[in-house]
Amino acid sequence: NYSASANVVMLRAVGIPARLAVGFAQGDRDERGDFLIQQSDAHTWPEVYFPHIGWVEFEPTSSESLFIRPSGSDAVGSNELGDMLSGRILNNLGEDGQIIEDVPLSDLEHVFVPESVGPTQQTDGPVSSFWGMITLIIATALSGMWYFNRKQFLLARGLRLVVRVYERNNLLVPALLIRWMHWSEAMPMTRAFHSVNISLGLLGEKIPLHFTPQERANALAKLIPEKKDEINSLLAEHQKSLFTPDEGDLKIARRTSFAIRWYALKTRISSL
Repeated sequence: NYSASANVVMLRAVGIPARLAVGFAQGDRDERGDFLIQQSDAHTWPEVYFPHIGWVEFEPTSSESLFIRPSGSDAVGSNELGDMLSGRILNNLGEDGQIIEDVPLSDLEHVFVPESVGPTQQTDGPVSSFWGMITLIIATALSGMWYFNRKQFLLARGLRLVVRVYERNNLLVPALLIRWMHWSEAMPMTRAFHSVNISLGLLGEKIPLHFTPQERANALAKLIPEKKDEINSLLAEHQKSLFTPDEGDLKIARRTSFAIRWYALKTRISSL
């Protein structure tokens, strides 16, 4: 933690966008060649933002081995790709599923990404009706459980399972599915603060990806100064939940979130 946080502070001090990532190191391989990751492998590392590339991770901790980044243009086999993705070295993927490590941009055009995956077989009418009914029953049950599950725990696990099915079959995970999964796993306070990002988008303001919540709130307050108090109130509750033992007042956050988003929408409509 000390090495990574010190690295982030020094990078930011010289104007380089950096952030702290928390997760797990790659662990050790077992007899079958799979990675065995334990609680003792909990790890923290910095990520640096590169324009036109995205967030790239680095390893300043002296006790950890250096990253080995691919630099050639040779195609990567499915087995090799699965082995690399099981670790923490190559977990930077773009929205289109391509690896955004230190591979020359000219080589990325040779990477094949399927546009869609069609059905593999056709079924007759009665079988289709049967499975359609089963699917409807399951969907209704899941919808009911989701309605009564305010924290969206079951929904998040279901979406995570679907994403794993895509990954295990070496299929490109739809960007919409990934965003939905991240949204379902987000804390209620995080979803409330997201109204700031939505409002910035409605007002046509393009914010760099590395902007902090404070910087995003300040940018929105300049666009709609009439809602500065609500924006600051939402920011305060969000910071409480992040940096203090206080979880923040979710009622205040949701009320101010709705007021900000509604005002931004009305401002956008009136400007058309």
